[in-house]
Amino acid sequence: MRDLRRRFAFISGASYDSPSHRPLRGATSLLAFAPSSIAALLLAAAFFNAGVPVARAQGGPNSDPNYVALRNITLGSEAVSVTNFDLKRDAGTFRLNSGTVCFVPPVNGKVTGAVFVGEGSFLLVPPTETERKSLKYLTKEDEFNEKFERLVIRFTDSTYDEIKKAGAPASGGCDAGPLKDSQNTTRHRIKYNLEARILEEVLSPEPRSLFYAFIHGKRYDDKELYQIDPNENSDQVDFWTYDENKFGDWASFNFTQPRAKSSFGRPVRIDHHQLDTTLEKNGALSGKATTTFVSERNGLRVVPFSLFHTLRVQSVTADGQPLSFIQEDKNDDAQFAVILAKPLAAGEKFSVSTVYSGKEAVSNEGGGNYFPIARDD
Repeated sequence: MRDLRRRFAFISGASYDSPSHRPLRGATSLLAFAPSSIAALLLAAAFFNAGVPVARAQGGPNSDPNYVALRNITLGSEAVSVTNFDLKRDAGTFRLNSGTVCFVPPVNGKVTGAVFVGEGSFLLVPPTETERKSLKYLTKEDEFNEKFERLVIRFTDSTYDEIKKAGAPASGGCDAGPLKDSQNTTRHRIKYNLEARILEEVLSPEPRSLFYAFIHGKRYDDKELYQIDPNENSDQVDFWTYDENKFGDWASFNFTQPRAKSSFGRPVRIDHHQLDTTLEKNGALSGKATTTFVSERNGLRVVPFSLFHTLRVQSVTADGQPLSFIQEDKNDDAQFAVILAKPLAAGEKFSVSTVYSGKEAVSNEGGGNYFPIARDD
């Protein structure tokens, strides 16, 4: 990523949308040069992150029960009190001096989030001199040590087990407000569908270790995000702020500890991609994308596409059978993802077809020429 900060473009085409997000990285876009007759176009696109095997339709977009549960999640009844507990995630360490951790209920048997209320700190020591200098320049201090009283974490790793083991049953609960704030931030401010990204690991029989921490800092900024996304080829670890006046990267780097090659990196490789696109004189666009791809990881079941947010998906099929998919409102976290009936193994090849249409993706420049609308990235 920078997943949360990355936006991807899809003009008559698609590209792999890796979630994670820093100050929004660029996207693969396609330029459509339409003839004056506005006939159907056949275009080639680069980098497409396609969906996978045959699934039974589940009633339209955003209807998968596990996705719905993640989308509507709030705090559950389970809570533990912690004292002097360190949660180390790569180069960052969360020190929970004293307080209460409240968990969200499990989805598909997996707990994916928690809220901490109490006294804590976050220490970050990037592995490279360049990133350490970046932090020093921004904080005017030799050591990055943020203090906080509220922390929201979302994860698909061992965080739940580690905290539960270190804590004791708590008598009180936590305010669900910080969790709701993080949901509003990802959906409406950052415009990144974190629930869809979490679903990728929740439905995988071999999940990767995703980690997001929304830090309400008291020293540097109250809108900080530390994230670790193994679906990136590089810069899997990122710390940045999403404050209106301080939006941007503070430090980003590769994993600091050796990892198995199969445990990180882009999950698909495109083998063949074909687009059949029609442009109307008013700039309305409709198309069908047929993509053959190869899974690069075991357990691939949910795969994100990069689709320009005004283009709306009507259907996704494989071998004539409908696939369930995710696509939220075009003005919010509109990333598009496909949910498969069963996971793919690494090296497995599959084809999927997507039908979509929409306006405001291209502009009519006259003379039969159409150009992509300027992207946010």
